[in-house]
Amino acid sequence: MQEQPALFDHIGDLNLDMPPHSCTGLLCTYCERFNREDAHTLAMIDPKWRMLATIYRKNIAIGGLMTADDLIEHIGLPAGSSNQVGALFRSWHQAGLIASQGNYVLSTRESNNSRSIRVWRRTA
Repeated sequence: MQEQPALFDHIGDLNLDMPPHSCTGLLCTYCERFNREDAHTLAMIDPKWRMLATIYRKNIAIGGLMTADDLIEHIGLPAGSSNQVGALFRSWHQAGLIASQGNYVLSTRESNNSRSIRVWRRTA
């Protein structure tokens, strides 16, 4: 007996208009992540922490430098896995919001055992 496909298994390519939302302007995380390849990863990030991280990034002048240690020092670690920090920096980089400065510094966090961490420059 052949299994029937579920109702929405094959719906084809749909081009949908961006759904309306109440944009909050510069701090609108919805606009920042809509229709992105890493939307699932971003959805798994602690939402309150992500909002604080976005505010932190946007308070740095364009061209200003930051590291993951700087972010953690100012807003703390997210609830759940600390891997969310790296995932957020990766998504910011992929979105063109930050760029690698090309250099590294030693982490000041005890849990990092003085490992090298990347220095990022805000681009947008």
